[in-house]
Amino acid sequence: MERLFVYLRLAEWEKRIIEDVLGGKIEILYWSGADFSGLEDSSIAIAVTLPREAIEKAGKLKFVQVPAAGADNLDLQALFDRNVMV
Repeated sequence: MERLFVYLRLAEWEKRIIEDVLGGKIEILYWSGADFSGLEDSSIAIAVTLPREAIEKAGKLKFVQVPAAGADNLDLQALFDRNVMV
């Protein structure tokens, strides 16, 4: 099963929307506030920031969705080098 890593602080109602749409189709892992733990096994990420160190450990990552305008806080070169779609 694919895994979605959500690296955002979300309200419970926002989590319910994600789970209503994707629940059962994909495993959803929410940011714990500590680090990027769990990203290494995720194929999809929703995030506003991803440093190179996290990207390098994310061997299964295929797609990153930025839920804001711009992607200035992503290491785009590291993502492009790994053929990750943004």
